[in-house]
Amino acid sequence: MRARIFVASLLVLPMIAHCAATSAVEQRSDGRLAPPSAVKCPANNLTVYSGKATSWRQFGDRAEITISTDWATIEKVTIPGSGQNQQKTYLVRGNQFQLDHRKQIFVADDALQPNVRVNAWVCSDKAVPPVLDWQPPR
Repeated sequence: MRARIFVASLLVLPMIAHCAATSAVEQRSDGRLAPPSAVKCPANNLTVYSGKATSWRQFGDRAEITISTDWATIEKVTIPGSGQNQQKTYLVRGNQFQLDHRKQIFVADDALQPNVRVNAWVCSDKAVPPVLDWQPPR
């Protein structure tokens, strides 16, 4: 029985650390993340992939981000558009993305800073683009 409690405690610790690291992210009473107000998708059509951003690839008309989620899955999210059109769907800790935030997130156009976290809010309605809420280290 003690082994189960110990293992369960180890599973909870990363989530506590995650909540402390992303304090600007609101949690609902049921423990789920609350979407930022910039997310324009009904809650029933919304999924969030929260975790470490492991890769970023920029193409002419889109970008792809790979996220190693807190739920031990690997998710790819496609962000349509390019350059400043994409940046309209970016947030930093729930706030509007500013150009000076780029250096907190990217080393170069196709390279992420180490240990950058992101909450990717994805709507099942493909007409609503994903919102990336970046959580760079402080």
